[in-house]
Amino acid sequence: MARYSTRKKVIPFNFIDQYLNEEALAWWYQDDGHLIQKGTIPKKIILPTNNFSPIENRRLIEVLSRKYHLLFKLDLQNRLILYDELQIHYFLRMIEPYIHPSMVRKVISAKNSSTTFAKKRTTIYKKVYYC
Repeated sequence: MARYSTRKKVIPFNFIDQYLNEEALAWWYQDDGHLIQKGTIPKKIILPTNNFSPIENRRLIEVLSRKYHLLFKLDLQNRLILYDELQIHYFLRMIEPYIHPSMVRKVISAKNSSTTFAKKRTTIYKKVYYC
């Protein structure tokens, strides 16, 4: 994902904007990412951003927010962190089709999750007023 310019690792944002997709996120997560759980409850997803500057990481957070509506934060170690449980589930479902079988430990299966989602109505009613 990164390239080196003047011996410093930099993020090629033009490339990222164009090519960062769910499969690329899955590879990034499988390679260096972490899922932290307490029992079966996901607490955070960590995406490492080794050697990127805090400014680059904030811009990367903006890209992830714009493209995927994910609200990552920076921790004190300059890593991207996703704390919200519903967003963690959303992230994992988004990348799950690209997870290699040897990496299933990095996802939460529906059977093992203690989280239940409320059923939502999908019917839209139109109110009609008669005079």
